[in-house]
Amino acid sequence: TSPAVRPTVASALSDIDGDGTQDEIATGQTVEFRSLENEALGTLTLQRNGDFEFTAAPNYFDLAAEPTPWAPGLAMVLVAIAGYLSIVGFPSLPAANPNLKFDWNPFGTYIESIKFMAQGPLLAVVLAWAAFYMIAMIALLILPEYQQILLIDFAETSYLLGILGIAIAIGSVVTGLVSGKQIRPWLIPFGAGGMCIAFLLLGTVEPTYLSVALLILMAGFFAGFYIVPLQALIQLLSPDEERGRIIGTSGAISFCFSS
Repeated sequence: TSPAVRPTVASALSDIDGDGTQDEIATGQTVEFRSLENEALGTLTLQRNGDFEFTAAPNYFDLAAEPTPWAPGLAMVLVAIAGYLSIVGFPSLPAANPNLKFDWNPFGTYIESIKFMAQGPLLAVVLAWAAFYMIAMIALLILPEYQQILLIDFAETSYLLGILGIAIAIGSVVTGLVSGKQIRPWLIPFGAGGMCIAFLLLGTVEPTYLSVALLILMAGFFAGFYIVPLQALIQLLSPDEERGRIIGTSGAISFCFSS
């Protein structure tokens, strides 16, 4: 009988850099496996008989550890508690409409408030205000996709989200300084136009990390000019006895737009 012939392996395919595509590993070659965030996972050496030797990186088991499912919930509870404690010292104000009775119908107040707002420009202002939250939610859904487009890690992607939030805050403060003690409605189309230009450039300019970051900064900055006058108009156009219900209804509408 002839001796058994054992096949040899010339190469193998595996995803080395975590980008979802298969890379070729030659026999005798030692390759380093890295995550999409460019973190070292370990090295692998392929032998001609098909065996391989994998040497894990020192932080491999930390990267492969099971996530802590309760950590996000705990963080949200702590933030909520901190928010509550921050308003404890606020002075109490008398009720603008003390004769108003509690309505057990969860939709009745919303319907009445919408009917009241529809009698004037207030409903249009509220819808424009809610549209901002729809745009913001779309931006929050799209920004993480730049991790694949720019081939960046999670930390760099989170910086883009942070830039957006900081830019909105800066734009809001600048809007307050420009407005002074008056409400300047002309800032609303100014802010909307700036956001449109920034988002248009995001879809047309060759994406680099710097260009994306600058355009996100621009969009967030002009968002402050858009949202602050609208919020001020909602409070100005609302009668004292209806202001609380109108602001609550405005929040509900903005939540629907962002869902």
